[in-house]
Amino acid sequence: MNLAELSFRLAPLHGVVSPAPIWQPPTLHQEPAGERFDRQIDALESPPASGGGDEATLEHPFQIIEVDENTIRVRFGTIQDMTPTGVSVDIDVGSFSGTVSIYGGISIDLDGVASSAFVSTSSSGLPANDDDSAYILIGTVAVSAAVIAAINQAVTHSLRFRACDRSSSGESLVDAGTYHFWGI
Repeated sequence: MNLAELSFRLAPLHGVVSPAPIWQPPTLHQEPAGERFDRQIDALESPPASGGGDEATLEHPFQIIEVDENTIRVRFGTIQDMTPTGVSVDIDVGSFSGTVSIYGGISIDLDGVASSAFVSTSSSGLPANDDDSAYILIGTVAVSAAVIAAINQAVTHSLRFRACDRSSSGESLVDAGTYHFWGI
């Protein structure tokens, strides 16, 4: 018995007499991408992400910006909700040779609470943390023949700070603990 005979015999049970439906799989029209739009979609140029100019730029806290061939500026950012000294001012790196470290630092009181923040430079790398200060590398600037050759960014957010496992007895520090910075 084929499908048409079965449908005809079952139809009286439902009060409907109709021929069996013929099922065919749908045909999909597959055209190459862009054909439907005369490929104009491929020819259009996207506007820059910044909304203007020829080039999209991304700005972030503590961004190291080249002002001229031997001057940088560190863009505004905060460390533990404090505005550090040394941001948004021109810094001459032309007198350095080799790699200049740009770092952020905070002064820490006996309880591990940050009391002041700053941004500074060093030709001898990142200073070591001590009982009263903690440091984080913001980035490095390569200087060759008094001219900036490259800028390498390390920090791209404002920062929070925590001194963990710090202990004191009276007015004396017993253990400096460990220092942690993280971006916000």
